[in-house]
Amino acid sequence: MPLGVFHYAFRSKQELMAMVTETIARRSKADIDAAVLTEAQPDLFDLVQGGLMAYFDHVVMHPHEHLVTYELTAMALREPEMEDVADRQYRYYLEENEKLVSAVAEMIGFDYSLPIPVVTRFVTSLMDGLALNYLAKGDEEEAREVVALLATTLVGFAMHVDTREAVDD
Repeated sequence: MPLGVFHYAFRSKQELMAMVTETIARRSKADIDAAVLTEAQPDLFDLVQGGLMAYFDHVVMHPHEHLVTYELTAMALREPEMEDVADRQYRYYLEENEKLVSAVAEMIGFDYSLPIPVVTRFVTSLMDGLALNYLAKGDEEEAREVVALLATTLVGFAMHVDTREAVDD
């Protein structure tokens, strides 16, 4: 494309890369929000597993989109002038996931036994690693078992607000 057309739409290569990663992240987040925030009378385990599976389903249905995010992240981390792209990408993931983790706690009426930013980073790291592992290795059935294991683990972090006892699933 002619440079003038590129600069009409984007001020820099960094802005283009950030827009691509944010657009893909918003698409998968919309699927997660639909699975989690529209549930009536939610069961905690079903809600958590549903949100995690919605993300993983997006990876399965759009593997090339997710591969692009990993490629752009790696490229951004290699080029000092592009570091902001990777930082913005993961800041977005963590901020949006923190909102969702907090919303689930409010919907069900519980608190976490760990600080929410720690829970959020744990979930983000595991699902990010699982997505990359799936893209490299395949084996959708085994990956879904890992999602269920993560859901079970997350439910273990839940504590009733009133009694501060672990929530049973």
